Amino acid sequence: MAEQRPADAIVEFRQTASICQPCGLADIARAYQALGVLDSSVAYYERYLATPDIDRLSDDPWRLANVYRRLGQLHERWGDWVKASDYYVRFTQLWKDCDPDL
Repeated sequence: MAEQRPADAIVEFRQTASICQPCGLADIARAYQALGVLDSSVAYYERYLATPDIDRLSDDPWRLANVYRRLGQLHERWGDWVKASDYYVRFTQLWKDCDPDL
């Protein structure tokens, strides 16, 4: 991704997913979004959320808010206001008790 080669990154992220499935799923979703393949991006973000895995305990604190935000944006772009609203609400719930200056 850093080299602006999201298609190549997907291959690498699939290997990551064999070790840490949630990690790889979120990264694959991000790469598909960079390629403009938004339906695949949504599918991988939603698969990330549906994956019950112990690895998410350490992964969610720095990925979950971004996954919710991106899903909200993608559904909003498609005009699916119900799903967009749901993901935006989930995003704001994560931040409701943060430092007020943030």
